[in-house]
Amino acid sequence: MNTLSSDQKAIPRPRAWPLVGHLPNLAQGGLDCVTRYRGQLGDLFELDAGTQTVVLLNHPRHAQHVLVDRAHNYVKQGSFWSSVRSLIGLGLPTIEGDVWRTRRRMMNPQFRRARIHELGQQMAKTLDEQLELWPADGSEVDIAKLVSRATMAVIVRTMFGTGMSASEADQVTGALAFSLDHMLQKVVTDVLPSWVPIPGRQAHERAVAQIDDVLFRLIEQRRKEPSDGGDLLNLMLQMRDDSNGGLSDQELRDEAMSLFLAGYETTASSVSWGIGRMAHQPELRAYVSDEVHRVLGSRQPTPDDVPALEATTRFFNEALRLHGPVFFLPRVAVENDVIDGHPIPAGSMVSLMIDQIHRHPSAWDAPDVFDPDRFLPERSDGRPPTSWIPFGAGHRQCIGKSFATMEGVLLLAMVVQRFRFEPSRDGLPAEQLGITRRPKGGVTLKLSRP
Repeated sequence: MNTLSSDQKAIPRPRAWPLVGHLPNLAQGGLDCVTRYRGQLGDLFELDAGTQTVVLLNHPRHAQHVLVDRAHNYVKQGSFWSSVRSLIGLGLPTIEGDVWRTRRRMMNPQFRRARIHELGQQMAKTLDEQLELWPADGSEVDIAKLVSRATMAVIVRTMFGTGMSASEADQVTGALAFSLDHMLQKVVTDVLPSWVPIPGRQAHERAVAQIDDVLFRLIEQRRKEPSDGGDLLNLMLQMRDDSNGGLSDQELRDEAMSLFLAGYETTASSVSWGIGRMAHQPELRAYVSDEVHRVLGSRQPTPDDVPALEATTRFFNEALRLHGPVFFLPRVAVENDVIDGHPIPAGSMVSLMIDQIHRHPSAWDAPDVFDPDRFLPERSDGRPPTSWIPFGAGHRQCIGKSFATMEGVLLLAMVVQRFRFEPSRDGLPAEQLGITRRPKGGVTLKLSRP
């Protein structure tokens, strides 16, 4: 039994149901439930997730503590990360310690500014090809589906060159979507023995096997037929560690899957929500389109244009703030710690609630309002860096941040260049919460030419 010192406080906890803890409340109320608890209990409290207790951290200073100041004490262990590893394996997002440091040194050159610029040229060309396929006759479309196809085409082109067929891309997309939807359930049920029948467990394993069939084929083909192309798979095949060793097929698969997920999901979700916002608030579309027409006119953008697309970048950042796909980030404490005067014993599961941090009133004025200008320099002065963490923070910040930002800005600019959109339903869609956040039922609107 843990005892508190005189300067420590017990962690508050709301009333819970027997056996299932707070799971029914979370299942029914989602992130609104977390907001309500924060209003009642403060920025730090714990919930019973049925199989384990989780300390929820909701303030930017908590992100600074866990991801930066005491990052060595908070590791990627527990059922959440076990579930993530079941899909992406042991890539940069999931490995730790010296293995991570070696792999990050190997990967860093592939994500330097010059390399991202080269990938951006392929990105713009691919987006141009995809947007030509979009229907624009005023009929109702799901913009989330169209955006997902476009971002999938980008990651396929930049990751694999022309090695993946359209049917294989569809196979990977479908399997990936299923696994992402299943994984939050997997977090809760992974503590049960493997022989216990869990709905979706075998289907998840089949989905991962479908993805593996495609990725291992591409790796095998590229090893047999080396290419001098600039796609990421080719570059990763050439990487060497300090002992001059390269990555195994399994390591290549895991890094490819990690980049595949990061490059696809982050941009697709945020841009889809952003376009939905524009459809319902025409002033937001004008906010982006005025700059796009001034900077680009009717010509196709290039990576060189991204620095000048400042308002479009602010719009993308605001979409990430309010609608980023990653809305929570769990860790396990290695050693005893104290946060805000509350004891965090070794072995405790903590979770940074990114959605709450992105809306915390200590850092954001009118936090629920979609306002891209909050990212203007004069309004950002003094705001803690860890109040906006869609890509994490500290030394483990996502290596693909620049790639995802360039893709999001280019895609938004090209969409407002070419299309008008108006809502076909009232309001934005509800949120579908799994291991990531997505628009439930898509983002339906009417698409036409200007």
